[in-house]
Amino acid sequence: MGDITNIIGGIDIDIGDIDIDIGDIDIDIDLGGGDRDPITGGVNTEPQISIKDTTITEGNKGQKKARLNVSLDGESNEVVQVNYTTSNGSAKAGSDYKATNGTLTFQPGETQKAIKIPILGDRKVENNEKFTVKLSDAQNAKIEDNQGIATIRNNDLAKISIRDAQITEGNRGRKQAQFTVTMDSEIDKNVKVNFTTVNDTAKAGSDYKRTKGTLNFRPGQIKKIISVPILGDTLDESNEKFQVVLSRPRNAKLGDRRAIGNIKDNDNSIPEPNPDGNFKNATNLGRLNGRIIKTDQIGYIEAGRRDNNDFYRFQLPREGQLRVVLDELFDDANISLYDADRTLISTSRKKKTTPEQILQTLDPGVYYLEVSPFAGALTDYRLQLKSF
Repeated sequence: MGDITNIIGGIDIDIGDIDIDIGDIDIDIDLGGGDRDPITGGVNTEPQISIKDTTITEGNKGQKKARLNVSLDGESNEVVQVNYTTSNGSAKAGSDYKATNGTLTFQPGETQKAIKIPILGDRKVENNEKFTVKLSDAQNAKIEDNQGIATIRNNDLAKISIRDAQITEGNRGRKQAQFTVTMDSEIDKNVKVNFTTVNDTAKAGSDYKRTKGTLNFRPGQIKKIISVPILGDTLDESNEKFQVVLSRPRNAKLGDRRAIGNIKDNDNSIPEPNPDGNFKNATNLGRLNGRIIKTDQIGYIEAGRRDNNDFYRFQLPREGQLRVVLDELFDDANISLYDADRTLISTSRKKKTTPEQILQTLDPGVYYLEVSPFAGALTDYRLQLKSF
């Protein structure tokens, strides 16, 4: 047969030579158009590789491992490989985790692998930290997500504790009981803790001022002071106590949460100044810078009158502690400390020839000391004053 040309919708189609054989008839169709490539099916199925983030609690002994899962999005008929390596973030290799690198190999049909990174746990209180694991150089696959983030969650908390305090009451309410609050380790985050006073034998409003608040520890701070005003009086009473209690720690835990504030009464066994004594006639010891030693005697008859007390005046140039010792006694004598207003601050009244001692924290200013014999005692003495 000859060429057949069909017209479909105005388009010429050249079918070429067609020979048809039915039965004894051969059919030979030549579509023309020259050589053609064979048509084959299928698409590119190279798998995609990705890595997932992970979070792990640090621990204290370095026995934990962060696990980052690496997956193919489909099975492959070929071996797939990809390299990996760790990289520092806020977490540092050698102190927070162990630097790790290597190659993952997926056998045909495998789609899941895991990278395990040793975590170097410790007891240091710190923020949560991060490092990364990066994928590279994939073979027979493409990298879709090349970076996994590992977060190391800190599980260490600093311990907050409070110490007891003791203070002599005084008469005018000028003193403060100071309670020391400490952290047992350094911190690199803000820590807060609440505090409040609680009545015991001492009562708020009559013996001390009710006090409450919040302590704020900045990074690196390990010590704070809670000051509670003491309401001194001249009432003859027993020693009393109250409590300061810590609560609601943030980014820390409580150790010793309760402290006792002991208020030592100074009105019970302390007599008024002997009328024979006179502050105006006190011996002036001048400025106390270091140590002063004075020797004398007390209780003897002098100029027809018994020497019932010796007064000394001195000045502290700066805030600090004062230690007064009365010793070398061969009979009973006592010492008393007064401020510039002649208000009694402290006293020591031990029996017989036991050395007397006063240890007191004082502000800068003028102070007085009184040395007095017990009853009809007669004795020499040595008076030592030291500031530090």
